[in-house]
Amino acid sequence: MADAVFGGRVQGVAAGCGVLRGYRLSFTLPSRRWDGYAADISAFDGAEVWGRLWRISDDQLKVLDVIEGSYRRLEVTVERMTQTDDGSRPEQISAVTYVVRDDMRAPEDGVPVAEYLHHLLTGAEECGLPAHYIEFLRASSKSPGGLGG
Repeated sequence: MADAVFGGRVQGVAAGCGVLRGYRLSFTLPSRRWDGYAADISAFDGAEVWGRLWRISDDQLKVLDVIEGSYRRLEVTVERMTQTDDGSRPEQISAVTYVVRDDMRAPEDGVPVAEYLHHLLTGAEECGLPAHYIEFLRASSKSPGGLGG
């Protein structure tokens, strides 16, 4: 999600970028706000989901719980990319992400609307995510029915 969108919802500090392995990006939440489908992640062997990591307080996490009412928290281990003198190396860290609640999840993936996907792409570019993942996000607007990684 674009920094400006996330920052407009809760107060937090950007804490780098990372990858969650064994999950895929999907669009399984029918959204009246977006008049299309909102993002979700689903367990999927061999796939990966990249994104911005944020450090937020427990109080701000509670605010986010309310905002993300159609989602539930999921504790995960992600690989945060850490810059070193000889390049980038992954660091395993615990994180919280949100997944669509079972009672809200559509049986099949839908296609996100352009404005929603724009926020995801902007966030990916701001964070400097790998080019292959940014291209994957661009292709998402044309690919219903499950997105691998």
